[in-house]
Amino acid sequence: MGVRFFSRFILAVMVSIVLTGGAGLQAAKQHSGRQGETLIPEKLRLENQLGGLMHHWQERFGTYPVLPFPSERFYPGDPVSAAWQFLQEHSYLLGTSEDLEQVLSLVTVRHSAGAEHVWFQQRYREVPVFSGEVRVHLQKGSGRVLMLSNRFYPDVQLPSTQPAISAPQALSILKREIGFSGEPFDETEHELVILPLEDRYALAWRVELPASKPFGVWEGFVDARSGRMLAIRNKVWESASKIGGNRVQRVDGTGKIFNPNPVVTLQDVTLRDMNDSDLAVPDSAYWLVPLQDITFDPADSLFHLSGPRVNIVDREAPANVPATSPNGEFLFTRHPDEFEDVMCYFHIDSAYSYIQNTLGHTLTGTILDALDVDSNGFNGDDNSHFVGSANPYIAFGHGGVDDAEDAEIILHEYGHAVHFAIVGGIGNTIENGSFSEGFGDMLGYAVFMANGASGGFNDRFVGDWDATSYNPGPPPFLRRVDGQGFPQGQPFTPSRCNEVHDCGEFFSAATWEMTQRFGAQTMLQVVIGSLYFQTPSDNYSDISVAIVMADLSLNGGAHVNDIIQSLDQWGLLDPNSLLPSMMHQPLHDTEDPTGPYPVTVEIVPNFAPLIADSILLHYSTDTTFSTVVPMLPTGQPNQYQADIPSQGGNVHIQYYISVQDSSGLRATLPAGAPQNFFDFFVGPDTIAPVITHSPPPFGDVQALPLSISATITDNLGVDSVWVTYHVNGLPDSSFALQLDSASVYSGNFPLDSGQVQVGDSLIYTIFAQDGAQAHNLASLGPVGLAFTTSLQQFRQVNIFIPDNNATGIRDTLEVINETPLAIADMDFRFKATHTWFGDLVVRLIGPNGQQATLIDRPGVPATTFGNPGNNPDLILDDEAEQSIETVTAGTSDNIVGTFKPFPDSLSRFDLLNPAGQWIIHVSDLGSGDLGRLREWGVIFHLTDVPTSVNSGKTPAQLPERFALHPNFPNPFNPTTTIVYDLPRTSQVRLTIYNVLGQKVAQLVSGKLAAGRYRTVWDGRNQAGLPVSSGIYIMRLEATPVSGGRPFVQDRKIVLIK
Repeated sequence: MGVRFFSRFILAVMVSIVLTGGAGLQAAKQHSGRQGETLIPEKLRLENQLGGLMHHWQERFGTYPVLPFPSERFYPGDPVSAAWQFLQEHSYLLGTSEDLEQVLSLVTVRHSAGAEHVWFQQRYREVPVFSGEVRVHLQKGSGRVLMLSNRFYPDVQLPSTQPAISAPQALSILKREIGFSGEPFDETEHELVILPLEDRYALAWRVELPASKPFGVWEGFVDARSGRMLAIRNKVWESASKIGGNRVQRVDGTGKIFNPNPVVTLQDVTLRDMNDSDLAVPDSAYWLVPLQDITFDPADSLFHLSGPRVNIVDREAPANVPATSPNGEFLFTRHPDEFEDVMCYFHIDSAYSYIQNTLGHTLTGTILDALDVDSNGFNGDDNSHFVGSANPYIAFGHGGVDDAEDAEIILHEYGHAVHFAIVGGIGNTIENGSFSEGFGDMLGYAVFMANGASGGFNDRFVGDWDATSYNPGPPPFLRRVDGQGFPQGQPFTPSRCNEVHDCGEFFSAATWEMTQRFGAQTMLQVVIGSLYFQTPSDNYSDISVAIVMADLSLNGGAHVNDIIQSLDQWGLLDPNSLLPSMMHQPLHDTEDPTGPYPVTVEIVPNFAPLIADSILLHYSTDTTFSTVVPMLPTGQPNQYQADIPSQGGNVHIQYYISVQDSSGLRATLPAGAPQNFFDFFVGPDTIAPVITHSPPPFGDVQALPLSISATITDNLGVDSVWVTYHVNGLPDSSFALQLDSASVYSGNFPLDSGQVQVGDSLIYTIFAQDGAQAHNLASLGPVGLAFTTSLQQFRQVNIFIPDNNATGIRDTLEVINETPLAIADMDFRFKATHTWFGDLVVRLIGPNGQQATLIDRPGVPATTFGNPGNNPDLILDDEAEQSIETVTAGTSDNIVGTFKPFPDSLSRFDLLNPAGQWIIHVSDLGSGDLGRLREWGVIFHLTDVPTSVNSGKTPAQLPERFALHPNFPNPFNPTTTIVYDLPRTSQVRLTIYNVLGQKVAQLVSGKLAAGRYRTVWDGRNQAGLPVSSGIYIMRLEATPVSGGRPFVQDRKIVLIK
């Protein structure tokens, strides 16, 4: 039957929808809800700050969702008072200046073995913000803050919190969307909330509908103003009452169970189900155990498997009466269904007691109290699930080996319940849902290792008995926890996390590694303790930090290094993210041999305080770092300093900084020291500055003065920067550049419209001099550009783009050019409101019929459907750094920016007169996405190279006189175009000479008819070899064949490399 997946709890990931009549949920192109609004994604990136401190940065708000807080301050009072004091002092961490008592309300206080955890709900005008929560984690009994969990939305704004539709109307909308029929099997629920969306917030009704058809507890979010369905998720829960009656006595009974299953107990992988036969398993596989706190009901004089920690009920089909006993003995063998009732009661009751009494984590007062369990549910199918809700339960199916005959499966599902109960939810991200799967597998193997029931047999395999009917092996198993299943020994990456059960094996593998290092019971205590530091939105990195914090609170950090190495081994945590952060300005080279050389560093602790005497400066002149001195506080916050004394002249000095925190983690700056280190030279400087500069492609005579900037760096320091330049070969002029920001120098060419005109060339060189005694000099250039003038025209439209239709749409833009100037360069403007950018093809057609395809289904064929981004708002420019074809985006991202067109370039239109009709053609070649063209246009840079046709409106006229026009571009690299006019048929020679009068290249030689001609020179000589940069002369010689005076004209041409 293939590998099964247990635990069909539904991830709490919202699926946005589009209302399309009765069409219901949309899921085109392997993506749900591409046309609707989506809940704000958990789109988090790691930021390496101050040389090693890494946190998750929430892009939208600039606040840290998980922030270890290593302060030594102790807040007085109870945990709630301490948490309020902390938040009032650090409200900036939430990104808000509001009165916190107006926007936060206390939810609960949770107690783990080593810490106390205070939960707050965000509210806006008394309406709860869905998923908006803040949690403060304090060391137990001390008032010291260990960590802040921050899911506060600081920019909530709504015009009104008064709904326009009622809760019953919202429920009707949800019923229509899911295709509900029949009656709810339990009470419906509703709540008015603020729902965070991608780019706004919505007042919404959160409604719950327990439905049999389609099955599930459906949670919908309906816009309370418009009635639009915003999001739906299926929480798959049912609501049913506990066993009724008067429960006046708690007593202990006796039961017969597997512990954990017969394969492990008998160490026999050949056992098979034999159609649920008692004969399949010998008596020696059974354990006789006490059943604690079962209930005696005087109303029927029977003992029931109902206790303070677990309650055996019938919640799902098939109908089945839970086991009872007249004398408190539940001694069933495996064939009767009552055996699974006893298995569930004993193992869940035992796990609850173990977590609370042995590991020290308080479960009382959570949904785990008297948790409903149906051992014969799931419609009798061969699978099991935890259903998380206000009335949660677990249900186990039958088929093959009945699921609840295997205690490892029971504890896997109970693991979801524990996760849900302590954290307050499961799976707002795929990594969080994956963690829950790995956590369940961990509970399934580690409890039986810790209590000795497994005897060390096949501990790395989960579900040994249940799997005999679908993965018999040998050995049989549902999943393995040593990383050799789905991970295949390779670490986690987000791209490998596509299915929660597979992705959960990365986490269970990390717990297995921890178990090998410091034992199953300690691992369980720490990992379960970490739940109190988590939120439902946490990903693997956040969860990893929570595990470290749990060990600090429970064991003083005794196992932190083993935990970090285990998590790092499986790619779940970058150890650098937990190191103290260090910021230091490295010492520059110096010509002063007398010293001393002060070294100053700013060190910010991460999750643990620094050890004061561990802050050290290591230095030497031979990379041995034999001298170590302490760095002492300067009196400034987090700042430390030490001096390197004189080491003489003409010497290189190497150094690095090290620090250790109270958890034992050691950081160096630079990272990887002593193999990596800082180095500076003491002695005469001979190194010139380094100049980095991106030349502008043109100078616009309408946007003078022309600005220039360059980045200048030097090992000793920059003294001065200046520019020399000339226009059209005139004598040089110069001006200074000023320091704008770190290493960036800028200024303006002192030129105005009276000094330059279209077609003029500007050649410049940048010089930089350092502060050394030798005044080392660097230069960059000569660099050349030509002056142009700009012409731009745009059209704002609102044209519907047909879906999956190659005919598409066309629109025309009339360009008026009253000058004789031609296109030197052009850019293209395109804006549309359209989902799934990868569907679009955009072509541009010029006045004379020239065509260029500028956008052609970006991302295809590299991916099947192309770029899934939305709403392109673009400038296409041949000089842009990135091609529009290679832009990446998610389904919630807009495509905005300047990019190169693809597959064609806009240079197809160079040297043409722009006047006339330009046509855009837009088509959609994918299906399932609609949109409109909103704006488009052209941006021209025009030069004085004349055109050979006058916009195509009338026949071109023959030239009236001989002429050699300025080449374009000039200066050039690698090619330039030369245009010349012949009014009569002539013998023609077009030749390139150097400044010494030596012929470099013969471009044209022969008889040509009257007309205008273009010739391209590629900067090569007659032998085909590239020529060097410099000034060259192009000469046109034309002798009319009908007689007359020969024509000769020279022009300068500049090649820049």
